[in-house]
Amino acid sequence: MTVNKTLLKRIILVLAVLGIAVIECFKTNASFESAAVALNCIGFCIFPFVALRFRFKDFLRLPYYIWAVLGGIMIPVIYHFFAEKDVFTSRFLVAEFNVYTYGFIIIRLFIMFFIENRDQKERKMSFFFYAWAFMMFLCVLSINRTVWPLWYLMMFGSFYLAPLDKDDKNIIFESMVDGLIVAFFMIQSLAFLYRPYYNARYWGFFANSNMNALFYLVSYSAVLIKIHLLRERNNTKMLRALFFVLSCALWSFVYFTACRCALLGFVAITLVYLIVDETIYRKRGFKGFMISGVSMLLVFLLSLFPVYAAIRYFPQLRHHPVFFGDEYDNSASIKSEDINDASRYVSFTDAMLSAIGRLDYEANAEIVSADYNPAFSTEQSTADAYFKEVRYGKIDVILGIRKYVWMYFGSHLNVFGHEESYEQIQVTPNFACNHPHNSFLFFAYGYGTVPGVLFFVWAFGMPVYILIRYYKEKEKLPWQYLFTALTFLDFICYGFFETSAYPGRTVFTLLFLTSIILVKREKHEEIFGQ
Repeated sequence: MTVNKTLLKRIILVLAVLGIAVIECFKTNASFESAAVALNCIGFCIFPFVALRFRFKDFLRLPYYIWAVLGGIMIPVIYHFFAEKDVFTSRFLVAEFNVYTYGFIIIRLFIMFFIENRDQKERKMSFFFYAWAFMMFLCVLSINRTVWPLWYLMMFGSFYLAPLDKDDKNIIFESMVDGLIVAFFMIQSLAFLYRPYYNARYWGFFANSNMNALFYLVSYSAVLIKIHLLRERNNTKMLRALFFVLSCALWSFVYFTACRCALLGFVAITLVYLIVDETIYRKRGFKGFMISGVSMLLVFLLSLFPVYAAIRYFPQLRHHPVFFGDEYDNSASIKSEDINDASRYVSFTDAMLSAIGRLDYEANAEIVSADYNPAFSTEQSTADAYFKEVRYGKIDVILGIRKYVWMYFGSHLNVFGHEESYEQIQVTPNFACNHPHNSFLFFAYGYGTVPGVLFFVWAFGMPVYILIRYYKEKEKLPWQYLFTALTFLDFICYGFFETSAYPGRTVFTLLFLTSIILVKREKHEEIFGQ
């Protein structure tokens, strides 16, 4: 593969990953219709990951010409007769173009496997592929009304089955890493420009501090891998130092979001990364682990005030606040006339104490007990509540109200799932929610216990399998495995306490993309060359 062709592929795929991150912004911030249309654009972002692995001349044949004409004719016809059945006709149109574009890929795969009769090794798939395919197939058969499992089965099924060589796989993974880093700089820059820091839990360019924290979490994994690659390729020490500082600064960014599950993710992937990188790749053992770990901790502490200063004062330099959804509060939000009113912003002391307070579980347990006391509920909410009485034990010091949320959704699991994934549930007399605050319960509740168990096995099995291979094979295992393990750990740590197992979340899309490393039964040394 020529240098120019490789560079072009990487640029296209970096832009595709950037698109995935932008879609998450729309999913979190935009109106219902805009979010729905953006969500359907994920297919266009995944398409180049599949299409660029084929030769262009392979599509210059009669079957593709027929599909190009026939599909082009059918798009307006189908839209005319069926678009009004969708809540948003624009979303329906985007879905049509998705099917149209992937039609070329499906035809190509059919010809490749059944007419050209390609080498059998391209058909050899691992246990993880069959578990994933069976899981998605059962999701399609469930009574749940969502259609994304069918779409993902076709879209990522094509992604896994398309031919793959060493160069393409390296390009895919490096583009994911670079794309996430570019997305961080772009989205955080927008936050610096338009999002004043007046809420103690920093929202960044998202309408929810937890979503902002999740964005930092996936960015952090990419930055860690970038540090590893720069060192392995003997890049300049200055560049490596800059990315090291960035990785430590991301700790400060996520600290100001006060998102505990994201902080748990930061701790987990830092430990895994340092253990693998220092003891396996660099062979520096426990000493290297401690030196790197203490260095990161010190730089993190030093970066706290500079990061606070950036999120506090940069938006004030170009005062044009932007608010999403219903987050604007006339009494609390920063307005144009408040540009120099320091009392309207979050002080450094308040920001530090707010995050520390979220980590004080004993105090939070008392707050939970007060907030969800049945004495404050209405007669209607008490009558509708699944748990009429709320009792708090020692486990609630950590879980809080999640204990009762998990108990409700766990007690309502069944084989066939539920028609609606989101249902407004009056869990306790004074607390209602529409999702279980756990991605694995969410998946099992929506699509059934068997897909839920398979999803759990897939999500936990991938990183466990990779870490076992690292233990056995040491430095022989390429860096792409480490990035995959970190991505799955991102999802597990965050997803165990929040719901992120649905389209539109960057980390959820990354699960499917990084899984390609283990879906084919091929020796990694034949695929991953350094």
